[in-house]
Amino acid sequence: MGNEIDLHPVVWETLASHGVELDESSAWAGVLRDLNERVVQVINTSEDKLDRLESEQSAKDDQLESVLRALSDGLITLDERGICTSANRVASRYLGARAEELVGQNVLDRFMLSPSHENSPAVFELLWASVRERLALRFEQALLLRADGSRLAVSCVFNPLVSNDQVTGCVFVFRDVSAQRRAEAELRRLNTALVDARDSAIDASKSKSTFLANMSHELRTPLNAIIGYAELVQEDVTDEDLPEHIAADVRKIHVAAEHLLHIINDILDVSKIEAGKMELYNETFPLSELIYSVTSTISNLVEKNGNRLVVNVPDFIGSIHTDRMKLRQALLNLMSNAAKFTRDGRVQLDISRDFDFAGEWLVFEVVDSGIGIAEDRIEHLFDSFTQADQSTTRQYGGTGLGLTITNQFVQMMGGSLSVSSVAGEGSTFTIRLPSRLDGLGAEDTSLAELTSNAEEDYPEIAISENDGSRSVVLCIDDDENVTELVSRFLPSDEFIVLRAGSGAEGLSLARRFNPSVITLDVMMPGADGWSVLANLKSDPELASIPVIMLTIVAERQKGFTLGATDYLTKPIQRKRLRDTIRRYCNSVGEVLIVEDDEETRNVLRRTLEAQGWSVSEAHHGKRAVELFEQDLLPDLVLLDLMMPEMDGFQVLDFIRSRPELSEVPVLILTAMDLSIQDMQTLHQRATQVLQKGAISPSQLAAKIRSVVGL
Repeated sequence: MGNEIDLHPVVWETLASHGVELDESSAWAGVLRDLNERVVQVINTSEDKLDRLESEQSAKDDQLESVLRALSDGLITLDERGICTSANRVASRYLGARAEELVGQNVLDRFMLSPSHENSPAVFELLWASVRERLALRFEQALLLRADGSRLAVSCVFNPLVSNDQVTGCVFVFRDVSAQRRAEAELRRLNTALVDARDSAIDASKSKSTFLANMSHELRTPLNAIIGYAELVQEDVTDEDLPEHIAADVRKIHVAAEHLLHIINDILDVSKIEAGKMELYNETFPLSELIYSVTSTISNLVEKNGNRLVVNVPDFIGSIHTDRMKLRQALLNLMSNAAKFTRDGRVQLDISRDFDFAGEWLVFEVVDSGIGIAEDRIEHLFDSFTQADQSTTRQYGGTGLGLTITNQFVQMMGGSLSVSSVAGEGSTFTIRLPSRLDGLGAEDTSLAELTSNAEEDYPEIAISENDGSRSVVLCIDDDENVTELVSRFLPSDEFIVLRAGSGAEGLSLARRFNPSVITLDVMMPGADGWSVLANLKSDPELASIPVIMLTIVAERQKGFTLGATDYLTKPIQRKRLRDTIRRYCNSVGEVLIVEDDEETRNVLRRTLEAQGWSVSEAHHGKRAVELFEQDLLPDLVLLDLMMPEMDGFQVLDFIRSRPELSEVPVLILTAMDLSIQDMQTLHQRATQVLQKGAISPSQLAAKIRSVVGL
């Protein structure tokens, strides 16, 4: 060949392989040179791209290596047989071998994957079945067997390794969780300790509650006996005309015992509050009832120091939904303080409604013109056992618990108690409580109407001395047809029937004539029957009169709760009305006293027998059950709760389980501090719950008469 063409070796090799020889004289030489240039360009471009790809791959390899080195977890890749194909430095460190040494080994033998820490074939079958299905599998309770024989708590995750859309193995990641396990174990230990501490606290709380209940019983029971014996002795002194100094001494004993009982009640209340055992029993009630009850109770104490009692309340003040007894006690505490620290001045109760962004409020302000409080003492005024200063304690007495209890009660009821005072000029205590107006409207009763003392122009009524053999029955009903029927149904030789067409007139006649029985309708204009009933039962002179609800309103339980003696629904049945009223006009009946304290039984028995009652006694609950099983059927059971052998709750269960005893009234007389659950249980099964010390034996006898009416 002459002059050869300058071609790229790849082109020459291609032509040579086909036996082609060309030189510069060949007709194809120009074409071949052009083709050669294009081939050279393509080859150079491909080589540059390949170099770039190799460089990028190297960078990615370096990046991946950096990531693997930075991992805090061990990472191992396994082929489809479970043989290690790679491992990072963390895996090498934990397994105690270089990565090169781990490649080709079955590293899974070093791990116990199951919670039982046994590698059964089923575990690995589950593992590889999941990998083949391209599912991740996690083992949280695994162990790593280290080269030195120790065990390390680890969690493991297996993820399928896919290449060309085929599962070629798995990626195995494990993490040291020994510190986490220790923390979890410590947390479980602490939780166990907390549970034990909680249980101990609950036991301690129960023990404290039991202690408070026992202390309440042990302290109030003897005081109740002292007060009862003092009343009996006072009656004996009057009857036998003994020297006046003895009567004076007995009165002092009576006053001192009642004062001591008040102090004990305050201390027990504070203890219950601190123990978290003071509970609320919320109900909706007209404020007029509460106001009348408070003012009637406090009036004597206010007048004792020459003070005037002023009450400013809007007509139709409405109702409130809160704990009736705690609100009553709070107001009594504030007003008794005002009366005690004021001489020849004014004690004032102002009640109003207020509205703000938070809703509707009832505002109670107790204002006095007494000694006032120094500014530096106000901030400590609600602390336990605190009074204005030591001289106040010496001059006026008291424990300093009243305001503490009042403040706690108000806070429990969702309200606030504040005070403003100027030393030497007087003080104002303000209670703000959340309220809800229940829409009593025209049926609500103003204080002025309920406390009216016969100022209205009612028909003149007179009862002569010759009528003494007949029982007086007061019928309160706005329907003249009803009052006429009651009058005609009751024999005139046995009964005198007084008629009242409104609640206010009925209260006036009740105060004037002190009837033997009152019949009362519910649906009346102005003061409805519930308001009248509440006022009758809050008036000490009227509370013992049996009240028979005579109405079309089927609210028997409400009537009994407010103090009704019986409940008859209209239309009136002549025989039933006559028999019922005859029963409550009779003054003889049998009472069973179930009480473990002998002195209390003795006081009650003497008081009741002096008024013509037949009395049976049981010194504990088991004895009471024995008497019932011997066919004793009393007209009323007077039942204590805390007794040996069988407590009052068990006796009450027995009474209500026997058909012949199911209708027998049961009065609970106890010194226990009762929970809401206890109160609810007793109110469902007992007629009434009374606290020892809160009612005198003579008042209790009147209460029994009002309940039984025999």
